[in-house]
Amino acid sequence: MTLAGKKIAILIAPRGTEEPEYVKPKVAVEAAGAAVTVIGIETGKGQTNNSDPVPDGSYQIASVVAKIVEEFAEGRHSEQARGA
Repeated sequence: MTLAGKKIAILIAPRGTEEPEYVKPKVAVEAAGAAVTVIGIETGKGQTNNSDPVPDGSYQIASVVAKIVEEFAEGRHSEQARGA
């Protein structure tokens, strides 16, 4: 399956997301050709864990969920909502 030209948002928690539960889907959709934007409930970085509670990676959050919801409400993502 190809996701070429698609934009995919992946939500990461500020703390506690398991490393493989974040990295594996991100790598898969990028390999399928999608552009990935990492979103969270707050700005900054999301800290993943490996075999909770051992800290692992730290990933920059590009946008917050509230902003994405606002943009959809304003119609700024209407082409994606239609599946274009």
